[in-house]
Amino acid sequence: MEDILKDTLGLTFVKRQRSMLGGYISQGNVFDSSAGTLFVKKYSKVQGSVMFNGEYESLKAIESTGTVRVPRPIKVFEDSENSYIVMEYLDMKSMYSDQYATFGNQLAKLHLHNIELQRKDPMKYVSKFGFHCQTCCGLLPQKNDWESNWITFFTSKIEEQMERLRVEYDDEEAEDLWTLGQWNIKNLFEGITVKPSLLHGDLWSGNAGQLDDGSPVTYDAASFYGHHEYDLGIAGVVWRVL
Repeated sequence: MEDILKDTLGLTFVKRQRSMLGGYISQGNVFDSSAGTLFVKKYSKVQGSVMFNGEYESLKAIESTGTVRVPRPIKVFEDSENSYIVMEYLDMKSMYSDQYATFGNQLAKLHLHNIELQRKDPMKYVSKFGFHCQTCCGLLPQKNDWESNWITFFTSKIEEQMERLRVEYDDEEAEDLWTLGQWNIKNLFEGITVKPSLLHGDLWSGNAGQLDDGSPVTYDAASFYGHHEYDLGIAGVVWRVL
């Protein structure tokens, strides 16, 4: 693996330091290199290619806002069997509760970033809901086709997952519930103006941590432009459980 990284990244020195979890899905390894300490995740080629490309583009988008710290993404590549993503290694630990407020403030700035661009720099403002590539929430591919309004985008996003339940698990109850649910989506957002916010997309306690100096970090993103409260959906449930 060291030689592959040397050739792929144009490095003069690479040495594997140790293995570690690459989230709850992929395998990860830490490498010392002439470009600093690197974290490399791998997964099977077919699924990993889409998953890692989405993660790379998500981290790049979040990093560009300068609002919340993420590992700097470096490269996605493949060999005959696996896909890999290379990123900056950050020595993290679980986030302490005294950093929740700081992290929440940074997330709020992330969610406001695109909205404020409409006034500050209209040429960079993203006016639609979606993302420029497919991302994965865990192993689940996310439909990110651009839409001009939130209700259409959100309905399409949920419908994709409900269809997966129907096809892969033959879940008739889910199909019946969705028939009712899609009518209620319109009512939930009636009279509400929603502007696109850049989101993490898979935010929960397992995808956040802190550095030794207390600085919050988030990772394993599955970003898209959506309702600014969407990130609270998973976080609000899972954080309480953990």
